[in-house]
Order: sequence, then structure tokens, then C-alpha cells
Amino acid sequence: LTNELLELLKNSAPARIVNVSSSAHKAGRINFDDLQHEKKFSRMKAYANTKLALNLFTFEIARRLEGSGVICNAVNPGFVNTRPSYASRFEILIGTLLSPLGVSPEKGVIPSVYAASNLELEGISGKYLNPKCRQVKASKDSYNDELAAKLWEKAEELTGSILKEETVP
Repeated sequence: LTNELLELLKNSAPARIVNVSSSAHKAGRINFDDLQHEKKFSRMKAYANTKLALNLFTFEIARRLEGSGVICNAVNPGFVNTRPSYASRFEILIGTLLSPLGVSPEKGVIPSVYAASNLELEGISGKYLNPKCRQVKASKDSYNDELAAKLWEKAEELTGSILKEETVP
């Protein structure tokens, strides 16, 4: 989606891309032999892996767009009290028990709004913001340029094949 919007964003500069990450990215691993979890699926591992991938894309996009007037940052909203529609009864119970530790969705959106609109971030790109809107370091793997480039190529390959299939009469 971001790639599809890039020209519009560049033409509208200054513009911002905000990706919603999670501290779960620290447990993420990119396995190119099972990138889409077709061989072995675990919802929590898939979540952690996608958040790591999102960080890798965030920092790669920031590098690729340097000087364009488009900035890209990732935010971690923290533990937000939401109930995904796919949650099992056990997950709902755990979420209910942990809810005193979380924040409301209205408070959970604050880092995203901050990253999208705060003047303090004007021209600042390739950063990871915590729930208190502070710039902090993401995991070491999030900054692996080689991994990011390889993942970017694979994503182009995967999305390119999907687009080709859709355009074949």
C-alpha cells in the first residue's frame, strides 16, 4: 500500500508515513524459508515476525526516501485494551485480567497521532517511538540493512506476482 501511495506522498511533501509496531518485534525472526508461516503457524510468532518486518520496512523506506520530504517512523502504542474479533475465549480472559495494565484505545492512538502531526518530528525519519512518544532504539535486528534489503526484494517479488496474476485476462 505504501509503495502504491509513494508518488502521491512525494508530490504532497512534506508528508509522513506512520507504521504501528509493537514491542513484540523484539521476539520476531525473519525466516525466508517460511516467510508467510505456511509450514508452521503460531499467531504470536507471526505477530512478532510481522512487527519486526514492519520495522525493517520502516527504516528501509526512511533510507530510500531521504531528501524527498517524506518521512517514515514506527510507533509502539504499548498495551492497548482492545479485543480483536479473532480472540479466543482464553485470550479474552487473559486480556480482561491484564486490562488494568493497558490503556484505552483513545490513549493508545496518541503515539500515532504524535508521529503523524507533531512539529517536533518535522524532517525526522527512520525512528521508533515508544508509548510516551519518545525516540528509543528498536531491536538490533530492526536495523539490519542487509535483512531489510532482502525482505524488501522478497516483498516486491510477492506483491509483483500478485499484481501480475490480477492483470492477466
